[in-house]
Amino acid sequence: MVAYFVHEDGPLVGSVLALDEGEEWVLGRDPKVAAIVLEDPMASRKHALLSRRGDNYYLENVSKVNPLEVNGEPLEEEILLHEGDSIQIGNSILRFTEKKPRAKRPKKKPKEKKSEETPEEVHAEVLEQDNLERDEIYEPVSIEAEPVTPSSEFLPFLMDRDTRWLLKVVSGPNQGAEFGMNLGESYIIGKDPHTADIIFQDLSVSKQHAKLTLSLENQVTIEDLGSRNSTLVNGFKIEGVQAVQTQDIISTGTTSFLLLDREAREETIYAPTHPPLREEGVLSEAQQKKIEDETPTSWRETFIPTKHLILASVFSLLITVGLMSLLALFRSQTVVVHNHDERSEIHKVLEPFKGVQFSYSVNTGTLFLTGHLLTSLEHSEVLHLLGNLPFLIRVEDNIIINEGVWESMNALLSQNPNWRTVMITSLQPGRFVLRGFLPTEEDAAALQAYVNLNFPYLNLLDNQVVVEDTLHTQIQNLLIEKGFVNVSFNLNGGEVILAGRVQESEEKKFRALLETIGDINGVRQIKNFVIFTTASTARIDLTSQYRVTGDTKLGTTSLYVVINGKILSQGDLLDGMIITAITSKEVSLEKDGIKYKIDYNQQ
Repeated sequence: MVAYFVHEDGPLVGSVLALDEGEEWVLGRDPKVAAIVLEDPMASRKHALLSRRGDNYYLENVSKVNPLEVNGEPLEEEILLHEGDSIQIGNSILRFTEKKPRAKRPKKKPKEKKSEETPEEVHAEVLEQDNLERDEIYEPVSIEAEPVTPSSEFLPFLMDRDTRWLLKVVSGPNQGAEFGMNLGESYIIGKDPHTADIIFQDLSVSKQHAKLTLSLENQVTIEDLGSRNSTLVNGFKIEGVQAVQTQDIISTGTTSFLLLDREAREETIYAPTHPPLREEGVLSEAQQKKIEDETPTSWRETFIPTKHLILASVFSLLITVGLMSLLALFRSQTVVVHNHDERSEIHKVLEPFKGVQFSYSVNTGTLFLTGHLLTSLEHSEVLHLLGNLPFLIRVEDNIIINEGVWESMNALLSQNPNWRTVMITSLQPGRFVLRGFLPTEEDAAALQAYVNLNFPYLNLLDNQVVVEDTLHTQIQNLLIEKGFVNVSFNLNGGEVILAGRVQESEEKKFRALLETIGDINGVRQIKNFVIFTTASTARIDLTSQYRVTGDTKLGTTSLYVVINGKILSQGDLLDGMIITAITSKEVSLEKDGIKYKIDYNQQ
């Protein structure tokens, strides 16, 4: 079963494509890989894949940049096409049908036969018939049971033989087409069949490119309607409304046409090719005989003056010398033809800018840029380098500058006093980082909600905001886990300050703990004021505050001591401190993990 694609909108509007050869078709912009070529800058090189399996047709999207739509919905996976499905690729809209489209061309009205036609009229009639036959493939077709006659708006070039002014296309996709224009009317020139009067099937022509006006006084003016590629008259860009004359050449994009006034006088030069004929009876027989005697019977008998022969010889010598010099020039130099790979040149320019992607249309010379750059300075550098490529006609710039994005977002964050320690930065194109410190989890949740609402590139954002409550708990747990309960710390904006006493025997273990704390996310700096002590120096000396006046011993071991008049032994409390050991020289005490000592010597 054969199916069809009908172009309902786009550069090939009205054309019909039969899917009768092969089992698989690629739709895209590149004629080297696509079986169905779409002359549309918004279409990818390989945009979609159409396959036939039995009597069914399946469509799959293969473009990651511009996904196609089926019946107004983006196509995410392969689907089965049904009768009347509408497929949109870029600016082109195609309708799928399994009914054979039929187009009916409007019948030409019979013309009264003139007794005698001029050669110009015969030529115009043949050209008009040729244009109608050529335009038949662009007529919109109907898929209904009965064929519908297409409206005249889709026949862009209608030749009116009776008009005075004529527009003739001399270059471009519609070369050779002619259009007759009437006095007192205006004509819109463009590529949109719904709004333009004179339609050019040229991608470089805007939908409404220019306006041509003919006054009743036989004055013709043209006005550019804000087109992208401007309007030129005889090679010069027009500004505002400009008068034009017959024989002027007007250019819109790659299409040029000639403005002709049929009633304008044409100057010709008359040069007779034969000598005047002698009228019989005007000359006498004697005069005629004299002329015949003086006329040479052969070119050999013709007399040529000497000065003419000299001039001819000199002229021949100059021509010979010139030809020999020209031939010597061609022999001494070899003409080398360079095949330019334009895409490779563009890739070479953009290679240092890893965040930029591009798509280039060879037919229109248009470059489409997307992606990210860090600064506006890099953006200016990219445009400058691309401006040195002579084959680029237009650059469509859609690059996002990271610098402008994070500067705008930071200005919004600074308006909230609780978030002034938070900011967004960018270290590489297309990647953003949210960093800073917040006191509590509630503050972090409020910040996240605000960023989700106001930042346009959430998928490119890495949230590295640190909550100080969480960070404080992590460091406290590490100190307790490693047994350094006597070490205290203070946390301020990612800076950790450590203080206390650690025995020299545990110094290596404490140094490893410092490295672990430094690896925690959010710790910017560590200031270590911890003192490493021995077993004796690790205790706080209270000798000046307490006086030992006596002790009792059993052998060499002290059992009791008298401190400030109180008899105490090991395990007793002294001002909230527990006595942990009594020696002949020192009393050891401890409170809340802090160790103390009282020195004495009774000997």
